[in-house]
Amino acid sequence: FDMGVSDLPTMINKVVEVSGQPKVTYIGYSQGTSQMFYGLTQKEDDYFDDVLNKAILLAPCVYTTSSGFDDYMKIFPKLR
Repeated sequence: FDMGVSDLPTMINKVVEVSGQPKVTYIGYSQGTSQMFYGLTQKEDDYFDDVLNKAILLAPCVYTTSSGFDDYMKIFPKLR
């Protein structure tokens, strides 16, 4: 819980502060993807819109049923 709603935003805020960039690109691997998935579902929508340029999530720790590209695009339409 804390990692997705407290630790992740704290880390992102520090990167924004130190880099001076208004938005950052987040690269998560394994547990880092789970943190971002949880944070995206629990934090208010404006937070991640304001600080993230994009999120690259590698080797996610999730279970999903078999789905195709069309199903994926319904979930993530901004990628079109």
